[in-house]
Amino acid sequence: MRVTQKMRQDSMLANINRAYDRMAGINLQRRITKPSDDPSGAEQLVRLRSLISRNEQYQANVASASRWLTYSEAALGNAAENVRSVRELALTAADDSNSLEGLAESLEAILQDMLSQANAEHGGRYLFGGSQGAQAPFQRNGDIVTYHGDDSELSTAISSGLSLRYNLPGSAVFGEQSADFVSTKDWDRVTDWDTELAELFDGTGVKPGRLRITDGGGASAVVDLRGAATLAELRDRIQAALPSLRVNLIDGERLEIRDTVNGGQVRVADVQGGETAARLGLSASGAGGALLSRDLDPHLSAGTPLGDLRGVNLPLGQVGVSLAGATPPITVDLSAAVTVGDLLDAFNAVPGLTVSLAAAGNRVLVSGTGGQSVALSDLDGDATTSALGLVGSAEPIRPFGTLIDLKAAVTSGDRERVRELLPEIEALEDHFTSLRATPGNRLSLAEDALATLEARNHTMTSALSEIGDADMTEALMQYQSAEAVYQASLVMAANIFQLTLTDYL
Repeated sequence: MRVTQKMRQDSMLANINRAYDRMAGINLQRRITKPSDDPSGAEQLVRLRSLISRNEQYQANVASASRWLTYSEAALGNAAENVRSVRELALTAADDSNSLEGLAESLEAILQDMLSQANAEHGGRYLFGGSQGAQAPFQRNGDIVTYHGDDSELSTAISSGLSLRYNLPGSAVFGEQSADFVSTKDWDRVTDWDTELAELFDGTGVKPGRLRITDGGGASAVVDLRGAATLAELRDRIQAALPSLRVNLIDGERLEIRDTVNGGQVRVADVQGGETAARLGLSASGAGGALLSRDLDPHLSAGTPLGDLRGVNLPLGQVGVSLAGATPPITVDLSAAVTVGDLLDAFNAVPGLTVSLAAAGNRVLVSGTGGQSVALSDLDGDATTSALGLVGSAEPIRPFGTLIDLKAAVTSGDRERVRELLPEIEALEDHFTSLRATPGNRLSLAEDALATLEARNHTMTSALSEIGDADMTEALMQYQSAEAVYQASLVMAANIFQLTLTDYL
């Protein structure tokens, strides 16, 4: 085939273009500019960029929550200062030798500022309105302050599977709450062999699975506990599988697995992803190589016999109950109580008193209803209240109600009523001092989370650079090589195609 001049020109131009494209395609900053450059690396870059984007969103969430918490902490601090001022004014008013002039006006000013703190805003949203942040949560009409928010607790994601609560509902801060306190001791049940596995650990229970147990002599067996309902069934299956072992209850609190034949260390492990041993907390902490569980802490219910409670002797005696400071105290006779439910019923027969099992732990919650203070005490010669851990007292929390009542008492000159309100004011001071720590604690969590996110961002950005950025030295060498080829192609083309008319004669 005859090669024409036109064909030679086209071939040379194609070579020049390829040399130019190779030179232009060398990125001095990015090693990977398209998936074909490095498919595996390109996939890692996509994943890293997604993780960095998500991490940056978490950082934005933490920053937003931190600002909310900072404003909330300031509002609660101002409210606490207001209550301290109220206490000082109340102490002044309670002293018969002091004048009441001007005190009502001062209390009104504090009341208005307290309302302002309750309706504090940030970013156009009310801090203490729950999810109803678009409208002022507290509204005053004369001597009545009503709450128009809800009890929602707002949270934001600060990491995968981790969130931060950043608000306090106004009902829990400035709303009215009953006077209540929790018993000072746990009502612990003594564990026996009839105790059900589902009752252990305050009712969270243990799911029976398969255990591999090795005795002190090295003999091993897989013990299938599936279907076991009580501690007795667990004991019997273990002892049947390895006769050298004995399962004991120590002080009605813990399980012990001991080798009574060989002595030596007993070992246990969950099989195939089970969690029975881990849940029981079995560890080699017993004497002589025995395994010892953690405290089994069976659940307390209304049907629990009082005789099963540790340290409780039957029959019980009597308890003194005082509501709204009334004297002498009401006598509650517990001598006929057989179960926890019987005891609760005896207390709850008193109008204005509610006694119930606390939501968490084996404790009891005592509440005075209707805005009354409540106190439980021992009666002369009878220490039943102390034995049950029920000695205590509490005042209702009525931030606005207490201030309004105090102002009314000062206005009317009722110093006795002022003195009656002093315990409520002291309870209010404790209330706001305690609550003020909540945003501060959450801010500390936010700061820790932000530090973790920043470190994570730095690590992922470094990884992104290592995978995607070009090696500058190598890239420059490649570029210079490609440029040399390109320049050589241009020179060669210029030399080859320096034609004149005489070349065609």
